[in-house]
Amino acid sequence: MNMAMISSQIGFEFQQASLLDGIDTLTDAGIGYLPIDQLAPLAQFHPSLWYGVDKTLEPALKEQGISWSARQSFYVAQLTDKLISVSKKAQGKPVRLLFSGESSAQLAQLQGAPVTVEANPEMGVRGVSRLQQEAARNLFNWHCEALVAAMQAGCQNLEIVVPYCRTLSEAAKINDMLAEQGLCRGRHGLRVWLMACVPANAILAEKFLQYFDGLYLDLDALTQHTLGVECAYAYQNYLFNVQSDPMLVMLSAAIKQAQMMQKPVLARGASIKDDGAMAEWLIEQGASAVVVPPEQVQALLLQPA
Repeated sequence: MNMAMISSQIGFEFQQASLLDGIDTLTDAGIGYLPIDQLAPLAQFHPSLWYGVDKTLEPALKEQGISWSARQSFYVAQLTDKLISVSKKAQGKPVRLLFSGESSAQLAQLQGAPVTVEANPEMGVRGVSRLQQEAARNLFNWHCEALVAAMQAGCQNLEIVVPYCRTLSEAAKINDMLAEQGLCRGRHGLRVWLMACVPANAILAEKFLQYFDGLYLDLDALTQHTLGVECAYAYQNYLFNVQSDPMLVMLSAAIKQAQMMQKPVLARGASIKDDGAMAEWLIEQGASAVVVPPEQVQALLLQPA
């Protein structure tokens, strides 16, 4: 394995903002994955509570001296400060912010979560389909407002990652939604990535990339949906194989399409952090960087070829 090549092309994945505190130095690939919701205030609460009519969140706000009527300005100000802080910590290296990637099952674990039942949460309302709903649109607008404020404060290394964009019409829609909030692709260098979570994104990468600045391969989601495996069922675990023939053929083709479009490619997933050979294969195919949790960076580099 070419260690120097891999080392220079590893981004850091942070599922929680608190994990950033223990990191002093980032690779050139910067922060490759950070859910924007994790930077928001009172992130332990379900996001719908911020615009709910039952004011479940009001006591928690009062503890911080914030009235219910001032919740939006508080939210945006707090998130803006966090975005600026993370941007500075990255020292000019990219910070890629995931928008609305959680499934309903993941959101159900948060405090005050409403009762939501989906037959298959992994394929349910998430990503662009959630952001288009009126119930989630308010918080999306707040996120955009904070991101605009941070960029106006000089944070030009912040980038957006859009997951679960299932159709080309959704790709056009999310670009329109961002532009309406002052976040136009290319303006002040803003980059918007497509996180490929469903096979359509990989198979039609060339068409989807007309709406995005880069392709971000979510190997776990792609494997699940390509092979028809429900990860919640332990008895199906033996079927989950990122290096299966269908996956390798599809990933290779998607990367080639991105190269033809002169768009960069990132990749994340459990198989990368667990298998140095998979990381090397992705780089050899043309991926710009792989993204893993910080505690896995050295383990990945030290694995034998």
